[in-house]
Amino acid sequence: MKVLVLHIGMGRSGSELVRRISDNHAGDDLDVAGIEPLEKHGFYGWLVRSFIPGFQAPVREVDLKGYDLVYLIVPKWGYNCPPVNGFLKQHDLRGLRLSLLVTYSKGDVSGYSERLVGAAMKRGANVVGSLALRRGETSSGLVDGFIRQVSQRVRNVSGDSHEHEIVFIGMININRDGYLQGVVDVWRCRGCKKLFCDDRRYGEGLGSGVGFKEIPDDEQWALLICTDTKGVFMQSIPVKPGKRLEHTCKNGEKHEFVVEHDWSINPCDTITIHRLYMVKDYLNRGIEAGYYRLNLRRIQEV
Repeated sequence: MKVLVLHIGMGRSGSELVRRISDNHAGDDLDVAGIEPLEKHGFYGWLVRSFIPGFQAPVREVDLKGYDLVYLIVPKWGYNCPPVNGFLKQHDLRGLRLSLLVTYSKGDVSGYSERLVGAAMKRGANVVGSLALRRGETSSGLVDGFIRQVSQRVRNVSGDSHEHEIVFIGMININRDGYLQGVVDVWRCRGCKKLFCDDRRYGEGLGSGVGFKEIPDDEQWALLICTDTKGVFMQSIPVKPGKRLEHTCKNGEKHEFVVEHDWSINPCDTITIHRLYMVKDYLNRGIEAGYYRLNLRRIQEV
């Protein structure tokens, strides 16, 4: 497989990500290239421009032909990164399998990541993965797991045995009082329109299984979210009205729920709060699953 790693600048986070991508693609034909702005503005000049929504800086052309997979490492400077905006605007990405790695210092970057994914898809890219990382997290095992999954997805799709043409369409962020607890990547087949989900929970490594789990035609994807005073656990599961769901909380409590006709589950009389959210209803949105906010809502519902 032929792989290209594109980066803007080479700070500590970017260098670490390039190294990890190179290590995980040791057996592949890998190239590394920088996105080079044609203008020079200095640190403060770029900082000011990064706060101008949609600002595009012209960059030197990059030859993208012949690559099976391109990793794009993107730093969030202010509101955006003008050279990356320029790269996306200048280049024809039709048919290109693209994986985005966004690095940031603080704050919520979900909207920024979504804008980048949308911009790349408008240019014709097939976005096969996206991951946002605080700059201190670039050396975590989460990065290696993400790279392995992206690599395997591309190898699977490249083979003719896979009947679906799967494209990335968005994500759902699960928050605890404003702090990100996990992300669900949502994919769809261009032909049959089936959805596929990948869970990424902070503090956990990615699962060993790679690929896209299919669910029965009469079921839909939902998120079962389990919240207590210590944390939030989420899992994407297939559901349909009348289906019984078995669930074990982190504290060992076992529960059984029945999916109602309105795609909800009956709450149980325990400290732990359980909610069911339909994936199609929350695509590219956030779910606030903090205990105290949900508990207040539960009291109001009584």
